[in-house]
Amino acid sequence: MKSRNGVVKGIRWAARIIGLVVTAFFLMMIVGDAVISIQEEGFKFDVGVFLFVIMPVVIALGGFITSWWRERIGGYLLILTYLLMGFSTSVYGFCIGEGFHFRTSFLIIGSPFLVAGVLFLIASWLSRRAR
Repeated sequence: MKSRNGVVKGIRWAARIIGLVVTAFFLMMIVGDAVISIQEEGFKFDVGVFLFVIMPVVIALGGFITSWWRERIGGYLLILTYLLMGFSTSVYGFCIGEGFHFRTSFLIIGSPFLVAGVLFLIASWLSRRAR
């Protein structure tokens, strides 16, 4: 029983570290891109960029915050982020008239969110099973 608690704690911390590093990376990319865009073009709100780029990162941040108290819900939000990142560029391209092209590069880029989400779900399952 005690060794299982150590494993659950290790999985939990691995998911937290992966998630925090990746979310911080994406937030820095978004902020940096926003600063450059504002300097070059002035402030311009683009709904497509907000929905398909910023929202998945906001959902991931919410998933990581939630995972400190509710691992299973946080894990599901991170898996949702992975799916949104994978399909959002395809849907965005379709919306602006480029056609629907599935882009696997964003599934690869978003894979740390999938890994962290699955780790949170495993930790949740193991901790419930130990009770």
